[in-house]
Amino acid sequence: MTRRLSSVPVVVVLLLGLVACDSLSEPAPTADSQSVASACGEVSEAVADAVAALGQVDPADPAAAADAIAEVGERLHTASDSVTNSDVAALLPGMQDDLAAIGAALVAIAGGDLSQSAALAAPIASMQKSFSRFRELCDPS
Repeated sequence: MTRRLSSVPVVVVLLLGLVACDSLSEPAPTADSQSVASACGEVSEAVADAVAALGQVDPADPAAAADAIAEVGERLHTASDSVTNSDVAALLPGMQDDLAAIGAALVAIAGGDLSQSAALAAPIASMQKSFSRFRELCDPS
């Protein structure tokens, strides 16, 4: 039971890091038709409400965490349609894949398959790298 519960808070904390780009400075535009700041704004605005909802998730309820992560993934997918900046756009598919993998593992954990706790390690590590890169792009100060 402890092993199952310890994974959920880690996921919630990682996803809350995405909100950090909500207060963007104005980095120099790239050669793309969309500036980095504009692209980050598109993504940040789309997931800010969903990420805030993660703060309300009970870590003892992996099913609710999976639902919240699915919502974040859907909003990120929707937002990615409006991102044309190649630097930011390059990060989004990996983030979406990682969210899907985390969500699937949490659904399995909620169903009693505690062996899926180990399946969280790789997508969480990948999300950490993506969030770090996202923060570097979105808030270079």
